[in-house]
Amino acid sequence: MRVALPALQNEHDRGVGAATPDAADAPSNASGLYWSRRGGEVACIAHAPEPMAARWHAEQWAPMPLAAKTRHGVSYQCQHCSPSGSPINHRRLSDLAS
Repeated sequence: MRVALPALQNEHDRGVGAATPDAADAPSNASGLYWSRRGGEVACIAHAPEPMAARWHAEQWAPMPLAAKTRHGVSYQCQHCSPSGSPINHRRLSDLAS
């Protein structure tokens, strides 16, 4: 299941100006999540492709800015770590009551 992610609006959202990643690790970011502009995927560092891999570039992966992690009331999570398999962290009514 693919979920449409919000468009990366500006250079900060796209990670432009960030240090070039080396082959050993992905670019760091405050949110701890990475997203694919073309693949509609959200992943943590353990599940994101290697920064020097062809997939990283082909799918336009970038660090997710902290401000975007909860943009417009939508909270993102790694879809591979999530029990639901969704990149969107759906709140339950019990979460709203507390």
